[in-house]
Amino acid sequence: MSRLFIKLLLALLYLFTLNIYSQETLRLDSGWQILELPFKPVESLEAIENPDKFEWKNIPSKKIFSNSNRQEYTLMRIPIPENQLKDPAVFIPKTLFAISAYLDGKEIYKFYDSSIFDPGKFLGWINHLFQIPKNSKSKYIYISIYTEFSSMLIAPSLGNHDEILSDTFVTNLPALAVVVISSSLGIAFFASFLLRRSDKFSLALTIFFIFISIWLFNINYISQLILPISPMRLRLEYVSLYIAPFGIILFITTIFRSRLNLVFMGIGYLFLAYAFFALLFDVIGFFPIWKTLIPFDLILSISMLLYFFQIIRFALKKNLEARILSIGAISLVVFAVHDVFIVLGIISANMLMHIGTLFFFLSISGVALSRISELYISLKRFSKELQLKNKSLGELNRKLESKVIERTREVTEKMEQIHSLNIQQTGDYFLTSLIQQPLTRNDNTSNLVKTEFFIEQKKKFEFQKRNSDLGGDICITNLLEFPTRSGKYIFFFNGDAMGKSMQGAGGAIVAGTVMNSILTRANALK
Repeated sequence: MSRLFIKLLLALLYLFTLNIYSQETLRLDSGWQILELPFKPVESLEAIENPDKFEWKNIPSKKIFSNSNRQEYTLMRIPIPENQLKDPAVFIPKTLFAISAYLDGKEIYKFYDSSIFDPGKFLGWINHLFQIPKNSKSKYIYISIYTEFSSMLIAPSLGNHDEILSDTFVTNLPALAVVVISSSLGIAFFASFLLRRSDKFSLALTIFFIFISIWLFNINYISQLILPISPMRLRLEYVSLYIAPFGIILFITTIFRSRLNLVFMGIGYLFLAYAFFALLFDVIGFFPIWKTLIPFDLILSISMLLYFFQIIRFALKKNLEARILSIGAISLVVFAVHDVFIVLGIISANMLMHIGTLFFFLSISGVALSRISELYISLKRFSKELQLKNKSLGELNRKLESKVIERTREVTEKMEQIHSLNIQQTGDYFLTSLIQQPLTRNDNTSNLVKTEFFIEQKKKFEFQKRNSDLGGDICITNLLEFPTRSGKYIFFFNGDAMGKSMQGAGGAIVAGTVMNSILTRANALK
């Protein structure tokens, strides 16, 4: 897995680098000069009108001027070539200045004034591209610069407007490609988070990639051609930059278990609070948001040191994810140092920080790919286990079905036997009741005293659509005459044999037989 990912990174680097150098960019840097002595805006007009009265410092082409003496106003001039250009224009790369350009003693371009640095008004690092009139009599273009702190100015360029615009656009395309890759990854991880809201891993990468892509897009020159330049756009740029590290911190605490996670999360919440208050202070006009960048850089440096320490620590423990992250971290540092050398004028080459950023993004995505691969393997293994269990469960179901059929057949047979026995028992009940009924006799013929029977046995049943009952209750009456006595006597017998149904009926039959036998013999002696 690790070898495959490394090969993929190398292939992407080759294609990305090939795309960068597939077009030859036209460098239009020209020699320029800086006024060495400090001056005020009023004095700058005098320097423009009478330049020979002042000493000018030559700055070689492609070099960088550093305003280290905190001089607020600086005046520079760019020589106009003898060969007239078709559509002359001046391009000043990203600067943190308010500028005004003069030609033939007239102001031809102005970008803000000293109020640009007030809270809620700063517009960010702006690329300045402005056209100049043709057939000028002046030998120089004068540019007045205002800034409130020590900063650097990359060498301006002079050339045809369309060529400068095309060259700048092509140069910024690779960085824009990184924005597209970052935003795509953010959307993908956000979709993954929506499917499983408890997944902190996807949430962390969503926060990082979405906000870092917003920041990268805002600092790209192409975005200045698409979106209007405004303080709101700068606030979005800064806030997204301040929130993005929270995603990386949450990401690190998710993949590595360490005591440093508490420190990481503390710094992460500090980033969120810092973004909130930086935006709030700029909105209410208390403190400009552009001045919050240096404290943020200090906090970011500390968190990056902890980040490197963590991944190196786990990489030495042969952790695959840490080794993947170390590739991106090393690439980011190498390309960052490369671009710093370019800015300092030590080397002359193209800026390649976007490649280091791409590697950093891909290393993070590689960890996600590793997690997804492990999840896929575990799901595949679980699927096989589930198939085996389903197969065994199917066999058990088939056996269970046959057993159910067999048990059902046995129960049916038993129920049929019980039904047959029940019919036999009911027949016995009916036969017994037929024997018992004649023994219950009401032979009282007296006209003076009448007797009536009401007998309700406890056991009731139905046999061949005939309802009957059975029990131990029995009643017998008769009219007796005694030889030694005159008159007739009424005899009655009310019996209740112990037991229920058949047992009681048996006792009642015995009692009824005996009593009816006695009464019959007594009447026979008359």
